[in-house]
Amino acid sequence: MTAGVNVVLLPGLDGTGRLFDRFEQAAPNVKSVRRVALPPDRVLTYDELAQWVLPALPSEPFVLIGESFSGPLALRLTRSVQPVAVVLCASFVRASALARLAAVPLSFCLRIAPPKSAVSALMAGGDAELANDLVRAIASVDKAVLSARARMVLEADARADLAAFPGRVLYLQATRDLLVGNGQADLVRQTSQDSRVAEVDGPHLLLQARPVDCWRQITMTLGEKPLS
Repeated sequence: MTAGVNVVLLPGLDGTGRLFDRFEQAAPNVKSVRRVALPPDRVLTYDELAQWVLPALPSEPFVLIGESFSGPLALRLTRSVQPVAVVLCASFVRASALARLAAVPLSFCLRIAPPKSAVSALMAGGDAELANDLVRAIASVDKAVLSARARMVLEADARADLAAFPGRVLYLQATRDLLVGNGQADLVRQTSQDSRVAEVDGPHLLLQARPVDCWRQITMTLGEKPLS
């Protein structure tokens, strides 16, 4: 990766962007790292969120990273902009393939304060500090917004956007992800014109738990193709 590239981070279900500290601190020599927070008090569809994010995107070449919930959002944005590459981290393309998530009443669960022990085990791989950060981030978002986003996850299908995107796609697969199964990586391979799947040992919150390893995979992928 060269120093001339900008990186844009789209957050997971909480939408706050507060959980990117570790990942941003581990960034290599890039031009900029920009977090785009999603509105915490407005129920917006993926199309509406894309319109919210568009003004925050740089005019210069950039890499777009969609974490978990924001994977379909990143792909939706490629209808309007052409990033150098899209990185999907512990994310999904088609919700009907999320058998593990479909079995969980997410919209109900997100209307109550999640136990830190459950968050730690399910999302953070036992990292208590990371689990505390996530619980605080979730608590700052309107429960109706979280519930709506959970329903969006279970209804999402970004295959058409992925198939239409001509650029490089990297799928970062967390090997200990208890929410997103291996089928999503296979779907990326089958659908994308130019994709690479990289397994990284870690939990669902992969960018936070393994920031250096994630940056290494991103750098490796971009090194295989010119940045502009």
